[in-house]
Amino acid sequence: MVPVWLILSILAALIWAIVNILDKLLMTQHLKSHWTRMTIDSVVGLTTCLPLVTFVEFQKLWVIGVAMLEGVLIWGFNYCYYRAIAISDVAATAAYLQIVPVLSSIWGLLIFKEFFSISVYIGILLVLIGISLVSFHKEKNSLVFDFSVFLSFILPGAFLLSWKYVIQKNLLVTASVWDVFFWARIGCFLMSIFMITTSSSIAKDLQKSVASIPNKALLGVGLIEWLNFSGIIALIYAYSDGPITLVTTVAAIQPLFVFVIVIVFGVQGTNFLSHESQQSSKFLLIRIAGILAQISGIFLIGKLS
Repeated sequence: MVPVWLILSILAALIWAIVNILDKLLMTQHLKSHWTRMTIDSVVGLTTCLPLVTFVEFQKLWVIGVAMLEGVLIWGFNYCYYRAIAISDVAATAAYLQIVPVLSSIWGLLIFKEFFSISVYIGILLVLIGISLVSFHKEKNSLVFDFSVFLSFILPGAFLLSWKYVIQKNLLVTASVWDVFFWARIGCFLMSIFMITTSSSIAKDLQKSVASIPNKALLGVGLIEWLNFSGIIALIYAYSDGPITLVTTVAAIQPLFVFVIVIVFGVQGTNFLSHESQQSSKFLLIRIAGILAQISGIFLIGKLS
């Protein structure tokens, strides 16, 4: 019988792969303003947490404050992620995000004094090799490295997200999952309001783009948020039922799912994916090798736990 944790881990990876694809669709065809995308995101995120208000504690003010700080970090990560996915191919963006476990392991060593075995160092090296291979792109008749998107957006975003996990790990010692989830979404929403009210350029950009947003784009954002929420719940239950190393490793196949979806739908002529799939066999093999190197690296890093 297939273990429940394995099914849930695969499901979470598949859900987030679909989220990556839908994000790419929205950012290239319907919501080209990342400020608008982030604002809608924060509003929808607020609606997902409001039903939890009866389960949330209001007495621990420090929990509220720190969880809201986590929400600000989520907002910062979203900014970097949407900027990256708008200009980079979606498979590469998903693969680049595997740098997050590497940074989390480093904070674990520095802050929580977690021990690093040789396998963890090998895992970090494999993830970095995988990122290098994924960074190949075709320029004229040759393949060259291009780390511009990774260095400009993904690495800063991954830095913020990894610190979000550090804060979350500390909060969950004394606070419930629902408390952290609720106040983090509140913090993300308030950060959006702060940016809109303090920056006239953001406010003008938002006002200009909101009027032209099609209803299907708004529905798409709502669908993405609920899919993302479903992925989070699936992974939480997977971690509660299975070995943390294996759950983390299985969830790390998300970029592979993205890559397969890109190839399948790109071949079928889907406009926003077709150019990503129409690459040489050498390019596709290099990218597969990079993703597999990352999955192997995540497995070794996960053994730290």
